[in-house]
Amino acid sequence: MSVTVREIAKLAGVSISTVSRVLNNSSHVDDETRKRVKAVIDANGYTCRHRVKPPEQQKNVCIVLSDSTDRNVHAHPTVYTILSGLTSRLTELGVGNTLHMLGDSPENIQSLLSTKADAFIFIRTRREQEDIVIPKLLGMKGGARVIAVNRRLEDKRVSYVNIDDYAAAFHATEYLIRLGHRRIGLINGDESLRNSILRRDGYLGAMKKHGLEIRPEWMIAGEYTEEFGKCAAQQIAGLDEESRPEAVFTTSDVLALGLQKALLKLGYRLPEQLSVIGFGDVELASYINPPLTTVRIPAREMGIQAANAVNYLIQSPSIQNIKIVMKSELCIRKSTCPSERRGRKA
Repeated sequence: MSVTVREIAKLAGVSISTVSRVLNNSSHVDDETRKRVKAVIDANGYTCRHRVKPPEQQKNVCIVLSDSTDRNVHAHPTVYTILSGLTSRLTELGVGNTLHMLGDSPENIQSLLSTKADAFIFIRTRREQEDIVIPKLLGMKGGARVIAVNRRLEDKRVSYVNIDDYAAAFHATEYLIRLGHRRIGLINGDESLRNSILRRDGYLGAMKKHGLEIRPEWMIAGEYTEEFGKCAAQQIAGLDEESRPEAVFTTSDVLALGLQKALLKLGYRLPEQLSVIGFGDVELASYINPPLTTVRIPAREMGIQAANAVNYLIQSPSIQNIKIVMKSELCIRKSTCPSERRGRKA
C-alpha cells in the first residue's frame, strides 16, 4: 500500500503543509528541505493523487426582452446590434446567458422570477412590464442585480447603459429649427417604452424653447415598424398644404424608412418638401433614398459596456449600481435641407 502524505512528512521530519508545498512545486521551500522530502517520496514510491477540484460554477445572466420583439425581428435592428455586442462580450468574459421573452401572463412573469441568474439585463421591455417585474426582482432574497440597456430607470438600485435620449432628440429637433423649419412634426414609436417618452419630450422641449407651434396632428405615435412609418406618411400627406409639417423628427430609422418610401411613392420631393431625421443609424440608413440624417447610437458598444458592467457587478457585491451614459451624435446626410421659407418674411 502506498504511503500517505502524513507518513512522508513524519519520515522527512517536516510538516504536512511542507510536503504539500513540495508536491505542488511551491517556491516557499528551501532547497535542502525540498531535496530531503523528494528523497523520501522516491524511496517509498509515493504516488501523488491530485484531488480533482470541482470547476468554479459559471456565472449566468438572464437577458430579458418583451415578447413583442420576437414577433417582429426586422423592426428592431438596434436591439439586435446591442444583443450581438452583449452576448459576444459575455462569452469572452466566461459569463453564460439565457434569454427570456417577457409576456404579460402571470405564468410568464413567474417563470422569469423563478429563473436562477446572477443578474438580469433588460433591453427592450415595456414600462408596464418593468414596473411590475423589476421591483419584485429587487425585493428577492439577497436582491437581484438588474441592469437596463438602451433605457434608463429612475430606481437607484437599477444600473443602466444608455444615451441621453432627451438631449439627442432635443438637438435633432433644434437642428431642423436651425435649418429654418418652423412646422416640425414628430413620428414616434411605442410610447409604452421609456426611451420613446424621453425622445418625445426632447422634441417638445426644443419646440417650446424656440416658441414654435405644436399641433396635435403633427405628433403621430404607434409602433416601431416600417409599416407604421408608411401610415404616418399617409396622415401627413392628407393634411392641407398650408398646415402640413415641412420637417419631421422620427424616433427610429425604421419609421423614417417607411415614411420616405411612402412619400416618394406619393410623388414627394425629398428633402425639399419634407426634411426627415431618423434615430439609430442602422446599417441601412446610409443606403436608403435619400440617405438618412439620423442620431447615431453606439449600439454594439452599448452591448459591450453592458456586459462589462454586469460582470463587474457580479464580481463586486459591494458595488450597488453602475450608471453609464454613452455619447450619441447627429449624422448629417441628404434627407434634410434648409427650409424653402428660410429668409422670407413671416
